[in-house]
Amino acid sequence: MRDHREELPPNLWEDAPAIYADGMLFALIGRDEDLVHDIAAEAIELDESYLETFGESAGSQLRYYNAKLLAATILDDDRWEDLLSGYIEAVGQIVPTEIREQKHVASDLRARLYGALYNREGELFASVFEKYLRGYAANTPLDTDDPEELLNDELTALCLLANDRGINVTIDSPFVPDVLVPDPSEAIHVVEVH
Repeated sequence: MRDHREELPPNLWEDAPAIYADGMLFALIGRDEDLVHDIAAEAIELDESYLETFGESAGSQLRYYNAKLLAATILDDDRWEDLLSGYIEAVGQIVPTEIREQKHVASDLRARLYGALYNREGELFASVFEKYLRGYAANTPLDTDDPEELLNDELTALCLLANDRGINVTIDSPFVPDVLVPDPSEAIHVVEVH
């Protein structure tokens, strides 16, 4: 995507960080390690010209730093601490409203999850993961007919990444399909949210 930026319509370029982040998450769920690393390697190189073009929007800054921080987490990149600082600053710029407050809390928890993954801290990961999933469950009705509302692909992918990192954790929740995560009887940390 980066090599063809000039050819892309501005709205697609503005969505590039979200596309990279989604790509990494879906590649994790698909268990395609090479694709995960290829997307992460490209996302980490997303340059600051993106912020120069779209940086006035707190949402664009948040998407930019989220994609790069997730990539740095996946790649064990040395720039992780600097990217975390940028991410936290972007989270701080979210103007409080009820919906944005939920996003602020989720963004803070996401940063803590990435930190636990980067530092391979199993207890911390399981604790923060449970808080994140409980927040998601509180705002998502189980009686929905839309599987996209019910399935939390981000948490599924992060659970799989945690296991790839040696953090033996799984989820027992209707928001994450059993077939995608390790069996609870074989996990050290079981996060249960119903």
